[in-house]
Amino acid sequence: MSAHSDKSSRHIRKKKGPGLRLLSLFVLIIVGYSFQVLLVQTISKVDKTQYSYVKISTAKHKDFVLCDIKLYREGFQA
Repeated sequence: MSAHSDKSSRHIRKKKGPGLRLLSLFVLIIVGYSFQVLLVQTISKVDKTQYSYVKISTAKHKDFVLCDIKLYREGFQA
């Protein structure tokens, strides 16, 4: 009986792993995206005259989202 319960609990734990990882990845992407939007809004509010536009590119690398933020002045890449 005890061996059977161990087996079932191990199976449940095994099953829960990838789901949790996927959920954390999803949350990470949402947080990253909202952070970007906030950052763009802040920069556009503060430095409206200094920068012509802000270019943001994201790349998924394994479980992490890398945010590459580039600021451009009038025709000059900072």
